[in-house]
Amino acid sequence: MNVKGLEVLRCDAGWRNYHFLKLTTDEGIVGWSEFDEGFGSPGVSAVIERLAGPVAGQPVFDHERIYTELYCFTRPAAGGVVAEGLRAIENALLDAKAKGLGALPRAPRRQASRPYPVYWSHCATWRINHPTLYKPAITSLDGVKAIGAEVREKLRRAEDEHLHLQWGRSARLAPRVWRSVHARAQC
Repeated sequence: MNVKGLEVLRCDAGWRNYHFLKLTTDEGIVGWSEFDEGFGSPGVSAVIERLAGPVAGQPVFDHERIYTELYCFTRPAAGGVVAEGLRAIENALLDAKAKGLGALPRAPRRQASRPYPVYWSHCATWRINHPTLYKPAITSLDGVKAIGAEVREKLRRAEDEHLHLQWGRSARLAPRVWRSVHARAQC
């Protein structure tokens, strides 16, 4: 399974942009990673787009070699924004590899310091930063604990392959995606 291409996708999230890297393969598998250009990291997209050429055509399963070569290409400025771009590429490679193996990715390799397999991206952020729009507002540690309990309860109540969203709608999920969502929500 070889990398066909890398594409940076940007999404206006209202108060900031979300950035995703979509890695496509010649077998139709797509690897994803998320990165940020806010908070002092402008330019990560440019790094990824500049390094996409050497990655295209490479075997996904050679992610360690690819990462090492990209690191060597960027050695004079290997930290900061460049390091964030390399991590985004590596995480997309790992996601594609895991999907190719039929495995669920647990945690990105470079974030192994996290002792538990969880991905909780912005779960409470909207209630903290926009309390008039997203209720109940979180104003203390008790509020954070409450939303953790709410997430666990909503996942516990979700049936089979349906994820019931807060607004009463239901999203049909593939069994593999459902297992991944459930595994990662062990808050």
